[in-house]
Amino acid sequence: LKSSDGPKVWKALLEKGVMPCGLGARDTLRMEAKLPLYGHELSDQITPLEANLGVFVKLDKSLIGRDALLKQKEEGIPRSLRGFEMVEGGVARNLYSVYLNDEQIGYVTSGCKSPSLDKFVGYALIRRDIGLKFGDLIDIEIHGKLRKAKLVKTPFCKHSAGKSEA
Repeated sequence: LKSSDGPKVWKALLEKGVMPCGLGARDTLRMEAKLPLYGHELSDQITPLEANLGVFVKLDKSLIGRDALLKQKEEGIPRSLRGFEMVEGGVARNLYSVYLNDEQIGYVTSGCKSPSLDKFVGYALIRRDIGLKFGDLIDIEIHGKLRKAKLVKTPFCKHSAGKSEA
């Protein structure tokens, strides 16, 4: 496509009913489907094991960071990425603190309003030694106030790829 044809293609797409979207739409879709974003759910500080993505890491193969991942697996994975939905009002955003009984236990990696569920949801990286389970309540600090959230199973939305809803 020549750059000079870009405006014509854009106009044709809009006329056909294609709606423009941005990073907010990408974030809600990826979060509903439990797709991590580097710098949020994965980073040089968050391992795939902590992000519950160990199924994609083949520790029997040669890979960068293999020794560190093996060590983490042997010693115990200290943190775990968990899904939550807000029980009280508020949008939990990246790096907001997560508490249990007034003790900080982690932080939010991503949060948004799920259009499919009509709920505010997110992911938090929290300590594993506490033994929290699905349905347990945590507190998230939003604008200086603690708001209740409930740990839930993810992905938030289970979509059937390739199946039509007739």
